[in-house]
Amino acid sequence: MDTSKKGLVFFYVIVIIPLSLFLSCGNIQAQGINFETGDWVSVLKKAKNTNKLIFIDVYTTWCKPCKQMAKNIFTNKEVGDYFNTHFISYKLDAEKGKGINLSKKYAVDSYPNLLFVDGNGKLVIRRKGSMGVKEILEFGNKAMLSKSEVTNMRSTYNAGDRSPKFIIKYLAFLKERDLPTEEIMISYLARFEKKQWLSKDNLKLIQAYIQSPYNEVIEYLGKCRAEFANSTLGSYWIPVILDSVYKQYLKQIIEERKEQKDVDTLLSHASLMLSPKEVAYYDFISKRLITKRDQDWDSYIKYTIAYVNTHALDQPTALNNFAWGFYKNNAITDYKVLNEALGWVNRALQNKENYSFLDTKAALLYKLHRKEDALMAANNAVKLAEENARDASETLRLIEKIKEL
Repeated sequence: MDTSKKGLVFFYVIVIIPLSLFLSCGNIQAQGINFETGDWVSVLKKAKNTNKLIFIDVYTTWCKPCKQMAKNIFTNKEVGDYFNTHFISYKLDAEKGKGINLSKKYAVDSYPNLLFVDGNGKLVIRRKGSMGVKEILEFGNKAMLSKSEVTNMRSTYNAGDRSPKFIIKYLAFLKERDLPTEEIMISYLARFEKKQWLSKDNLKLIQAYIQSPYNEVIEYLGKCRAEFANSTLGSYWIPVILDSVYKQYLKQIIEERKEQKDVDTLLSHASLMLSPKEVAYYDFISKRLITKRDQDWDSYIKYTIAYVNTHALDQPTALNNFAWGFYKNNAITDYKVLNEALGWVNRALQNKENYSFLDTKAALLYKLHRKEDALMAANNAVKLAEENARDASETLRLIEKIKEL
């Protein structure tokens, strides 16, 4: 080969091929959403000037679903075409720089947190968790429809409409879009005497629209609980509301990876209105959420066994639920641990024969590779289901799996 041809080959290999690959990669990247790289003020200004909503992807570096969306969804051509046409898009790391304060401003409590905000920085609609291509396109379309609706509803509220009919409609509207409701709910209740908060209609609203335990409404319910202990109010409504609020808030603290002192503060607050047994339950819930989040299964198992054997042995349904959880968790394979769970469900069955309990027993025996015992329990579960006109399709599928052992 002469030197001139060698030069051409060298130029082609060293320059043309890498350049082609670079351009090709650039085209692939360009197919997805184009995220703004400027500061937040300039993004708001651009949204105002173009009369577009801002789509915000709030993420963290440790969030696996966030990474999956960045890799598989935000790079999709159809998603990119739609979002680049209709929205200004922006990324926020919730744990760095201005992302910390903006995350607090928009009450971000889990990741990914996907927001649509108008040019004034007002939240229009939110979705938590990862989405597929179809879902995020539907979400974008809903944001477009919500833009004018949110503006109209806010204008009506700011103009002073506080009629119960409008407030109830507005609260439902906000919750559907995963927007904050607690402040408006507390403001609505302020028109009533506190005793009127205990009406069935108001309790339903409290259950639906208050998310934090640190307010006078929840504290009032806690104080009233003992007074109404022997009524439906004290035996059902107040415990259900308190349970929902504490669980929800614990989950938020742990998902935000706040410090242990925040959990301790919540448990201390709970101890003012709940029994020691209930506080122990929320302490356990916090440990379970943390170990599950961190996939620390040894600690998860240890805390669960300790709690069940101390606090739940007299609760058949709870025993069954904890036993089922051990069966469903693919990380739990230790036969000693599985036999512990089997002991729980056997204890539950001592109370009464129950289809769900028998189904759990069969599942655990299957996981323990005790084929004959598993088949017997599963068949007994199916028989009991038929006697009580219950659907036993899940157990029938389990039987087919047991037969393959």
